[in-house]
Amino acid sequence: MIIFPVGKCKVCGCTDNNACVNEYGPCSWMNEEHDLCSACTSDEQAEKVE
Repeated sequence: MIIFPVGKCKVCGCTDNNACVNEYGPCSWMNEEHDLCSACTSDEQAEKVE
């Protein structure tokens, strides 16, 4: 049996069962830790630049 980690985005708080949805569809995980979703990736990068 394979157990997948339960993720929660550190920026917006979305989860596997409650994903962000935009014009492209639902978000996906952008890292192995499952704590950053594709919808918030640009937000995270912008914070690092500031």
